[in-house]
Amino acid sequence: MEDLDGDRAGSGCMWGEVNTTIHQRLGCLGTITNGSVRDVDDNVAGFQILAGGVVPSRAHTWIVDYGEPVTVHGMAVRHGDLLHADQHGAVRIPEGLVDGVLLAADTVTRREQALLASVRADSFTVADLQRALKASNEIH
Repeated sequence: MEDLDGDRAGSGCMWGEVNTTIHQRLGCLGTITNGSVRDVDDNVAGFQILAGGVVPSRAHTWIVDYGEPVTVHGMAVRHGDLLHADQHGAVRIPEGLVDGVLLAADTVTRREQALLASVRADSFTVADLQRALKASNEIH
């Protein structure tokens, strides 16, 4: 969701307990916005939020449109895009790359699991690390 208030974007917010609850009930999993959020501890459980900031108060807000392209912190997003977000930020994955990204993520996960299994072993040495790094790099 793009806050269209220009230099004042994020000075008030739409996202709090009420709107997170409404949107979750409508099937929304979360929001990515250049605007702000409030009621952090009271937002509906499981509703994911990546926002430009946290403010103490709501604002007079209204939905201008929906399903239209937006730009949030420089990221252009279209309705139906796949977005991945965590506490570090968000990325848009173009539709044609989704399968490749999922395969690559699976490979990275399997490599990390193999490496961590070695690192977490009771006896762990630099030689063990070297072998584990070599073995994890061979996972495709």
